Amino acid sequence: MSTLETSNPSVTETQRNFLKQAEVELKRAERYRVFVSLVVLDISAIERLDDPERLAVADQVESLVRASLRGCDYYSICGR
Repeated sequence: MSTLETSNPSVTETQRNFLKQAEVELKRAERYRVFVSLVVLDISAIERLDDPERLAVADQVESLVRASLRGCDYYSICGR
């Protein structure tokens, strides 16, 4: 993990943990020569909504993502 990721005050502990785990998983995939996937959802369009509505939509998206994960999957939320 880079110094920027560990020293940047805008990076949360959850994001740091995600980055650490992602690094481990990428090294594992390289070692065993298996494929990995990274899915990024950009829901920045909800920024136009009022705070309560925006938070409700973000919570719904998070619930959908959590419900879709397998036991071995990881996720992180950025910019909330």
